[in-house]
Amino acid sequence: MHSDKISVSNLMNPRVQTDCEDQNIMSACNIMYTNNIGSVIIVSHDGNRGPLGIITERDVVRILGKLDPNLLQTPLSTLMSKPIITIKESASINEATKIMNNKKIRRLVVVDKNNKMIGILTQRDIFK
Repeated sequence: MHSDKISVSNLMNPRVQTDCEDQNIMSACNIMYTNNIGSVIIVSHDGNRGPLGIITERDVVRILGKLDPNLLQTPLSTLMSKPIITIKESASINEATKIMNNKKIRRLVVVDKNNKMIGILTQRDIFK
């Protein structure tokens, strides 16, 4: 089957790990460690919990590599990569690959027709 016929919803992971924007880098690291994953989606702490940004393993290395103890208590809203790049669940894997290549990213947040987060698609999901 061709990648333009397979939809994102077929390969995405619906179990998205999130952390609140007011938490710190250690909280995000704990979630990544506990779940054996490479990123955490940062969400607002209000009722909607919409995706605001992302913290990845690369971000953690960049942040902690600065050796600034103050960064350990800095809110994730300040440290996260933003804006978050999303893709519709009905989009093709071919479209997802093009976005990832053009934006030089490895992960896309998958949203439904109402722009509600329903999953995450990683390069690893595509190449499995």
